[in-house]
Amino acid sequence: MFLPQMFRGRQYSGNSFWEAMLGGVRSSQSKTGIIITPETALGLSAVRACVTLLAESVAQLPCELYRRDKNGGRQRATDHPVYDLIHSQPNRKDTSFEYFEQQQGLLGLEGNCYSIIERDGKGYPKELIPINPKKVIVLKGPDGCLLYTSPSPRD
Repeated sequence: MFLPQMFRGRQYSGNSFWEAMLGGVRSSQSKTGIIITPETALGLSAVRACVTLLAESVAQLPCELYRRDKNGGRQRATDHPVYDLIHSQPNRKDTSFEYFEQQQGLLGLEGNCYSIIERDGKGYPKELIPINPKKVIVLKGPDGCLLYTSPSPRD
């Protein structure tokens, strides 16, 4: 089992803006004094093999969209606007395999993965654009809901 907690940095107790921002750079210092980041961890063949195996295994799984029928069963929802995004091609650049492999790799190394949802004029999702989780800031709104801020997908 891959534990993304291994790559989380130490917690900062202060409420400083800069401490919070710098805390987003994930690294840990081992007992030997060596700083471990996802990039340095991938230098170990065992870590790279585990992350790759998990990412490729998840990416091979079929991703289907279903709807409930009247009898409580399920039917493939091939006519749903999101079906092609999750089943075949989430964006213009990636196949479904490439997209899910990349997202699972990020999830294993960084602990999170995010995508920007590009929508058409009717509000339906037309693309899922993966972004680096280090560029996403998660905030808690006044109503308790999470808010995500990130750069433009063109950045």
